[in-house]
Amino acid sequence: MVILAAHVTLWIVAPLIGFSSPPLDVVENLSWGREWVLGTYKHPPLQAWLTEIAWQIGGFLAIYALSQLCVVATATALFLLGRDIHSRPIGLNAALIYILSFYATIASPEFNANLLSAPFWAFSSYCLWIILTSQDQSTLLKPWLGLALCLALAFYSKYSVAFLLCGLLFAVLFFPRGWKVFGQPKLYLAMALTIFLCLPNLIWLMNHDFQPFHYALSRSEALTGIDLFINPAKFFVGLLLAFALPILLLVISGARLRAAPVEKAHQVFIYALALGPIMTMALMAFLSGNGVKSMWGSSAATLIPLAIALHLTEPKQWRFFNAGRVLVIGVFLALPVAVASYSRYSESTPYPQRTAWRGAMLARASLSGWEKQSHVLPEIIIGPTWEAGLVAQFMPNRPMVLVDGDYTKSPWVSPTTVRKRGALLVWAGAKDKFISFAPFDARGTMPLWHKGRKTEFHWAVVKPRVEQR
Repeated sequence: MVILAAHVTLWIVAPLIGFSSPPLDVVENLSWGREWVLGTYKHPPLQAWLTEIAWQIGGFLAIYALSQLCVVATATALFLLGRDIHSRPIGLNAALIYILSFYATIASPEFNANLLSAPFWAFSSYCLWIILTSQDQSTLLKPWLGLALCLALAFYSKYSVAFLLCGLLFAVLFFPRGWKVFGQPKLYLAMALTIFLCLPNLIWLMNHDFQPFHYALSRSEALTGIDLFINPAKFFVGLLLAFALPILLLVISGARLRAAPVEKAHQVFIYALALGPIMTMALMAFLSGNGVKSMWGSSAATLIPLAIALHLTEPKQWRFFNAGRVLVIGVFLALPVAVASYSRYSESTPYPQRTAWRGAMLARASLSGWEKQSHVLPEIIIGPTWEAGLVAQFMPNRPMVLVDGDYTKSPWVSPTTVRKRGALLVWAGAKDKFISFAPFDARGTMPLWHKGRKTEFHWAVVKPRVEQR
């Protein structure tokens, strides 16, 4: 508990102190959350809803706390599953490996679909474990309800829940007498409940031509020839690198591998959940010719820490356990400080991180140009996800965002609304990127460094044609 409390505190304070602007996905979530959408062109809506609720409760502090709540929940589920499969040390090792991973540290301030999905993947696995190992199936209802709820929430977090279902199916099929669950009425009750809970978003998907899946395909790399093998290999390597730091610390501490001290069937249960979804994603990439990115598999990697922990020797047998413990504490404390410090440092370099962009300053510059043309605050910001969302977030009225000037991405804005209320356009890069919205009543630029190159931040005003009072 002390470790978890310290982790939460450090990773809330670090971005609050070190970040001049919130991470990209937080900005995007706030743009969606303001509209209380039932679906987006990228993801299901749960991350946007929770981000908006957190913002209303406590601003950025609450959003960063929400991220750490997901980390703690995932670590807790891994501990419970490891403890029930064999012992507390296995559960603790699994939780610690996850807490020191890239997903739970450097990536954790950026609340997004990957982070939100992880606890539902882990608790789905735990519920299934209880179902398969319970001696009294006749009175078993809570785990089935828990499984249904976790799957529905995983669906509302990220559509990669389909691969979670593959992992759960593999775990059932490879478990001794696991097939008997198909004869239980509670399975079909849980299935019906899951579908019922997911129905609103399923209807939204059908009504919007499954827009997020078209977006995912547009982001994937077309694979031919040797790339059919290289891409899945890079996918696996990318996922393993997320756990490189805790694995290195284990090696330095003298940890060694051993045969898992649990029944073969229980090992296979964990392997199915840890590797089944990942292998299915890689196989899908190979067969379809559409590449996968390692970040897409971060949810699928949730059970990897437990698969590793099953094969570790007892901590008391680690040759350099005491020295390793000191090193772990040092890394544990240093990581959030390093992340916050580097963000601050990068502000003065040609390679500023997104969190080092001075969002408040960009918003003030844009707003000053707008105020010379209109006496009301802008209600619509047009531009790329990052620039438009960032400026909108630092505006006093949090205006709606028209992403990329594309009405299909932001259906809460219409051309008529833009004509009547006007819009403030903001973007970085090419001068004429949003020329389709011209003529502009005013425009301006300011220098900006991005990815090692000096570029320009642009703002342009299309003032309201009907002034509001």
